[in-house]
Amino acid sequence: MRGLERLIVSSEPKPVYMSVFELVGSPFCVTSEDGERLYSLLVSHFRNEDVVTLDFEGIKVCASPFFNTAIGRLLAEITDSASFHRFLHWEHLSPSSERLLKTVIENAHQYWSKMESLGDEIQLDDSNKPQ
Repeated sequence: MRGLERLIVSSEPKPVYMSVFELVGSPFCVTSEDGERLYSLLVSHFRNEDVVTLDFEGIKVCASPFFNTAIGRLLAEITDSASFHRFLHWEHLSPSSERLLKTVIENAHQYWSKMESLGDEIQLDDSNKPQ
């Protein structure tokens, strides 16, 4: 386990409900800057062992830069899929935005798994170097 997974050990997580529309301030979740704001809040809530529900009511458009920064980056810390889905939920997401989010999650899992494997290989290679 890495990162936030070690922090998620509470017996009774606190539910948190977040309006994405209020956070972003518009019906468009497209920029990585907006994704960064959401990511910062999510990390804080996960560290507090909260269960977060993101409400996308009023959001008309979501784009990859937003989801990659907010959610994909989070998966670098929470590599266990069960932990991720236990602590993050969403509602009122349009079908097309939900498909995009699921694709981002799948791609991020693959990316961070490969990066972790690569890191393990590099570490093994370093251990074979003469001192």
